[in-house]
Amino acid sequence: MLGYFGGVNVREKTHHLSFVGKPPLAQLSGTELFLFFSQNYRIVQCSHDDQAWKVSTTSYFYRLDDEEGNEILSYHWHPPSAPAYPHLHLKRGSLVGRAELQKTHMPTGRVAVESVVEFLVETFNVVPLKEDWEHIVLRNLRQFEANRSWG
Repeated sequence: MLGYFGGVNVREKTHHLSFVGKPPLAQLSGTELFLFFSQNYRIVQCSHDDQAWKVSTTSYFYRLDDEEGNEILSYHWHPPSAPAYPHLHLKRGSLVGRAELQKTHMPTGRVAVESVVEFLVETFNVVPLKEDWEHIVLRNLRQFEANRSWG
């Protein structure tokens, strides 16, 4: 039974997955760009069946930096901190000149990491490590959309 793992009740614990730190920790293939990824999640029961489990995201932080370490953009969702809705930041590295846009939280709706991967390949010409990357991203995105509990 998955409810207890190593003496810890996984249903009550928030877990953390990330690759963040000093660049070039996650340099994007074929570019001078860096991706910082951080996600908190819980393992939750899908139904009354003890064998049906899923990972439920409780917060995320995806950030893209340029070669000089300037933040280009970041997607955040970190309830209950304000704002509690998913949002986008456009920063100095995006070369957006309006200060209002660099300081604001632009609502986005929920953003899956799979969508970020697709965006990076299509917009910033990141070179995928696998030839079938589109199939993998689409499959995982469909699974995410089928099992998400909101947005």
